[in-house]
Amino acid sequence: MERRITRSETWRLSLPPEMKKIHDRLLETERREKILVQRRKQDKAQLDYLRAQLQREKDSHQQDLAKKQKEVDDAYSILWKTRQEALQQTAKISTQEALVTAKQKELDEANKQLKESREEAIKQTAIVTGKQKELDEVHRLLKIREEKLTSQTAMASRLAGINTRNQKLLDEGKRVLKETLEQMRNKTVRANSLEDMNTRNRQEIATLKVMVTSLENAVEAKNRQPRSFPAGTVGFRKEKQLSRFPTGHNGKGFYSAEIPRLADTFIEPRGLAAGAQCLRVLLVCKAVVGNAQKLTKQETQRKGPDIGFDSTIAGGNVVGRSWPETIVYTEDAIVIVGVILYR
Repeated sequence: MERRITRSETWRLSLPPEMKKIHDRLLETERREKILVQRRKQDKAQLDYLRAQLQREKDSHQQDLAKKQKEVDDAYSILWKTRQEALQQTAKISTQEALVTAKQKELDEANKQLKESREEAIKQTAIVTGKQKELDEVHRLLKIREEKLTSQTAMASRLAGINTRNQKLLDEGKRVLKETLEQMRNKTVRANSLEDMNTRNRQEIATLKVMVTSLENAVEAKNRQPRSFPAGTVGFRKEKQLSRFPTGHNGKGFYSAEIPRLADTFIEPRGLAAGAQCLRVLLVCKAVVGNAQKLTKQETQRKGPDIGFDSTIAGGNVVGRSWPETIVYTEDAIVIVGVILYR
C-alpha cells in the first residue's frame, strides 16, 4: 500500500530548486533549535536535581555535626559528674580512714585486756584439769558396768529375734506349698480341657478335608474357568450370613459366587452325587487378621490361588462391576468352620 502525499509535501514539490534548498535549511534550523531547547530543558532539570541532592547532603552533614556536638556535650557532662563523684568518694575515704584509726586504738586496748584474761583462764584451767582426771576415772568404772549390762540385754534380744524369724519362715513355707498345690491342680484341669479341644478340632478339620476331597470331582470342570468362582479361588465376596454364624470384621461369614443370587439357596451335603456339576462348594472360615495378601483387579484376572481350603478368600471391597478386590488367606491364617453347598 503506497503512502499518501501530504499537502505540505505537495507545496514543497511545486517550489523551484533554490527555494527547495532554502526551505530545507529552514526546516533543519528549526529541528536543531528544537533539539537545543530540549537539551537546555534536560540540562536545567539535571542541574536542579544536582542542586537538590547537594542541599540534601548539606542538611545531612549539618545533622551529623549537630549529633556529634550533642555527643561531645554529653561526654563533657558525664566527665564533670564523674569528677564530682570522685571528689565525694575521696572525702568519704578520708572520713573512713579516721574512723579506722579510732577503731584500731580501741582494738589494741581490747587485746591487752584479753591477754590478761587469758592468763587468768590458764591458771583456772590447771585447777579444772586436776578435777577432770578424777571424774574420768569414775566415768571409766561406770562404763565398764554399763557394757556388761548391754551385752546381757543384746543376747536376750537376739534369742527372741531368732524365734520370731523361724516362725515367719514356717508360715511362708505353708503358704507357698498351698499355692503350688493349687496351681498344679489348675494346670492339670486346663491341660485336660485344651487336650479335649485340640482333639475335637482335629476331628472337625479332618472331616472337612474329607468333605472337600469328595467334592473335587464335582467342581473340577468349573474350577478351570477363570470366572467360575468356586470356593477357595478368587472372586468371592461376603453376600449373606446366618444367625448361627455371627459375622464381624474378617470374622465368620458366607461368601457368594459370581452371581450373588445363586448363593440364596443352600442345601446340606447329604445326597451329593459324584457328577453333580450344578453344585458349588463354599467354605465358611474365620480369618486371622495380619497374615493377608491383597490381590488387585489385574492380578485376579491374570491368576488366582490354588483350589482348596488352604487358599480360602475372606473379605474384600468391590472395585468394579463384576470383579471384587479380594484378600487371600493362607492355611495358617484361617480356621475352617464348615462347608456349604449351593446351586
